[in-house]
Amino acid sequence: MMLVYLYGLYRGLTKVSYEIPFSPEAERILFQIVTENEWDFPSARIHPISLKWFFQQEKMSKSLSHQLLRFCRRNTSNGSDIIAHGKNSLVLDVNAIAELIAGGDNYGATILVCLMTQLVKKEGQEQEIISVANLMATIIDIYPTISDQLFLLVLIFKTLCSVQHATLSDDETWLALIVKWINSIATKAADIWNHESLLVIGILCLILHHSANAVLIEASKTIIFSSSLVSTINSAIHAACLKGPALVDHDEGTSSGEILIFVLLLNYFTLRSLHPVLPGIMDWKVFLDPSDRVQSFSFIGIYCHDLCRLMHFGSPVVKLAASYCLLELFTRISEQRNRTGEELVCATKYLRSVMAVLEGLVFYSDLRVAMNCGLCLSMIMGWELPDMR
Repeated sequence: MMLVYLYGLYRGLTKVSYEIPFSPEAERILFQIVTENEWDFPSARIHPISLKWFFQQEKMSKSLSHQLLRFCRRNTSNGSDIIAHGKNSLVLDVNAIAELIAGGDNYGATILVCLMTQLVKKEGQEQEIISVANLMATIIDIYPTISDQLFLLVLIFKTLCSVQHATLSDDETWLALIVKWINSIATKAADIWNHESLLVIGILCLILHHSANAVLIEASKTIIFSSSLVSTINSAIHAACLKGPALVDHDEGTSSGEILIFVLLLNYFTLRSLHPVLPGIMDWKVFLDPSDRVQSFSFIGIYCHDLCRLMHFGSPVVKLAASYCLLELFTRISEQRNRTGEELVCATKYLRSVMAVLEGLVFYSDLRVAMNCGLCLSMIMGWELPDMR
């Protein structure tokens, strides 16, 4: 392997001086040695030029992927300490890999992303997936501009879409990432969220989705009770409701409509996760607060009458998302009422206005919206409130 590393340095130098000759046959033999024998790349003393040259060879990708996984299994530090050997060689560490990927002109980022994808698809060991994710996160902390190369947000999104609930653990890595993501979107108004911001919202939705199966509980609490995120969402809903009939023009084809849909999705998954995240604590009746309220929620949430406004004035897709939110809300209220036996105290005038919106959509062209509204009406009538015969 010393010879192989030396050869990598020799070939890497040909980038500088094209007069250096090499033997394709000798190179073929060396690659064969590498792929057919056990070797320990993570502990190698290797020149940076040699390291880069190896990662520029597409035919080495499979072997290097295996070595990166071996590195991730072994690496327990944050990679902040560079272990130098002489003037120009070093032991492979996180800093060396980060510098390699940041420099571009090699397959380092591609190999790392493919490795993570393969682990997820093959339902690899949980610790292996976490170790590779930690490596990627550490690399981005060292060189933030690398995030585009690693497609980290897309990778995490796809991972959460396909991973089994039981394989997720609620460790500190998730909390650190969530805080970073929330800060990236909550520092700007929702109406100027870009594609990356919406991708972050999608990831938060998936985390909340998994929490409904009693995993990622602490991570979900961080999302639900984020004051900056709550404030941003409240402002977005307030602005949407003020549009009145003009809201119908804001659908998935417009920036504002797309953002509103993502906000409604985040609210929906929050409603689904509140029960397992805060078992027995949530009083679902607070969502029926009348329109003259003076205080907003301290957690992610949309009042019943705001959802009704969005259903009444919104575009077809906004109506759909809002109707699912309202159905989830009414289901939780009914479950609480049946469990505790408490009578629902709510102004008749308020509930009649809600029912008027629901009745207006019972025969809506989208059968999903119509069904959701019909189910909501059935639950209201099942509450058997006075003066609501």
